[in-house]
Amino acid sequence: MSLKAWSAAAAHGYGERALVPDLYVARSHFLHRDFSFVMPPAMDGDFKIAECVKKRLVFVKSKVTALKATTVSNGVKQPTRVGAVTALIWKCADFTSRLNSGYSKNSILTQVVNIRKRVEPPFVENSVGNLIDYFAVQVDQDQNEQKVVDLVAKRRDGINKYSENEVRKLRGEGASDYISQHSREVGDFVRRNDANLFLCSSWCKLEFYEADFRLGTANLGDCSGKANMASFEHDPELLAFAAQI
Repeated sequence: MSLKAWSAAAAHGYGERALVPDLYVARSHFLHRDFSFVMPPAMDGDFKIAECVKKRLVFVKSKVTALKATTVSNGVKQPTRVGAVTALIWKCADFTSRLNSGYSKNSILTQVVNIRKRVEPPFVENSVGNLIDYFAVQVDQDQNEQKVVDLVAKRRDGINKYSENEVRKLRGEGASDYISQHSREVGDFVRRNDANLFLCSSWCKLEFYEADFRLGTANLGDCSGKANMASFEHDPELLAFAAQI
């Protein structure tokens, strides 16, 4: 549901203007038959993390603007802030992994997609549920080291292909079957042993900064192995645009 409505209800209770959570719209859209959801790979028992290090990087507006300017290409005339920052982190994290391991693997970026406004008709603002899907893009190990501008274009291409080929499957009576099948396909895809996997999501345009939970500020970070993070946080290309807090 709307984070703003959720935080308002948590802080003040349900008043006349509060949005009451809608518990049924998503259920009525997808669950026309028995449906078993496959947990994303980051949450199931097969996904194991030996070491996890959390860091917080801050990208101020002027730096994001400068970064976007460097990622303009024929394929992406107007890069988004999420696309540019995600591509930079992906590039630096993959370089760090290859540097520390001494060999190259395929590199996969998996991005979470909010499907509330992609179904037809769109779900109401206060609809409740894990209404998300995933798309993935890959850089093969035999390709030369990718530049950030290349990764911005590759990510945009992945989004466009998802919107053209997958979104229509979220509509109609086959939506439940599609979600179940696609979840399994993504899980199989990212469990491949020949690939470095980078999972990402974005709170942008999800009203996160408008939500007032009266709990102070939230620190969001990126996790990786201890050795990789030590190299990653000192990457000069990353630090040209980001500040560590």
